[in-house]
This record gives sequence, structure tokens and C-alpha cells, in this order.
Amino acid sequence: MLTMPNKIFITFLLCSLSFFTLAKSPNWSYPEPYSNESGYLPNGNFYSLIEDEASVKVAFIVGINDTPSSWITNCFKKEEKGILVPACLVQRYIPGEEEDSLKVLIYQNKHVVVFPSMNAVEVNYKVDKNPIVTLDRSYLVSPTVQKKILDNLLGAKKVTYSYKIDKNGKYQTKEAGLAGFKENIEFAKKFVHHNY
Repeated sequence: MLTMPNKIFITFLLCSLSFFTLAKSPNWSYPEPYSNESGYLPNGNFYSLIEDEASVKVAFIVGINDTPSSWITNCFKKEEKGILVPACLVQRYIPGEEEDSLKVLIYQNKHVVVFPSMNAVEVNYKVDKNPIVTLDRSYLVSPTVQKKILDNLLGAKKVTYSYKIDKNGKYQTKEAGLAGFKENIEFAKKFVHHNY
């Protein structure tokens, strides 16, 4: 059962996404187990699906142990070789913060993990107590590296990442809890596949 602070947080979250409405349209099809606007997943976590008024965007929010996670998925149509295809963007959402966060873009059978700065000359990340992994600029284009990063994140509880914009610059470091991340990625993959 949701506690009062959690209900207030969910209400705040839904109100902050005011361009969304709970009405569903024939523009999107939802795979199991996401057939309702809200409900519980097989593991007991709750979820909510929200479409915007024009039914061109869908938001997915999951709760872990009756607490909304800090991850949100927004799905929309993305142009791929001149054709619109479904895509989902999984990213951290913290009320009141507009920071550029870790994101994962999923479309077709592809996914791209994007750390906060696409202009970084170096990105480092560390999941849980594993060793630090250093990525150079080319980390955005290699599907093999992308798969490895996502696999590392899916099995972790926390990721710490740092980046610097130029070779002489200082590192900027951020940390993200990964509770709810896996559920959002699973939804995004199923949603894209189901609507393709």
C-alpha cells in the first residue's frame, strides 16, 4: 500500500508531466503485462502509463517497494532513414532538477547509452564495486561497447560516472541509484518491439 508521502510524490510527478493524460488511444499498442494504465508487475512493483493529449508520447513510471523510482521512460516516434519508428528514452527524473542525466535511447534492436556530456573527451564509469571503465570519445558509436555498458548497468545497484569536456579540464562526477532502471529498460524494449 502506498504511504501518504509516496502518494504526494506520485501526484507531484504526474502534475509536473501536465502535458500527459491517462486516456489511451489506438496510436499505441501495449505488450503484456502493461495492458492497463496502471497496475502491478509480476515482481510486485507498481507502474503507471500516461499518454499525452495527442497520443504521440507515452510515459512509463515504475515504483519499487511502493516508492517511485528516479527513472522514467518517454516513448515517441523517431525518424529512422526517413521513416518514423517507435523509440523510448529512459532517463533519471528528479523533481525540481533539470540536470542532464544518464540516458538510454532504445529503438529497433538498438540502444545507445548517453552519459551527460556528448562533448566529453573522456568518460569513466563504475558500477557497484567493480573496476572503473574508461571510455574515449568513440564510446557512442560502438554497438559492442554500448551492449557492455547496458549489461553492466542492468546488473548493478548504483553507477558512478565522471567526465571531462577537454583534456585539461576537471572531472565532473555524478552518481545514480539504479532501482527501477531495469524495469524501465524492459518496458522500453517490449514497447518498441510491440509497436514496430
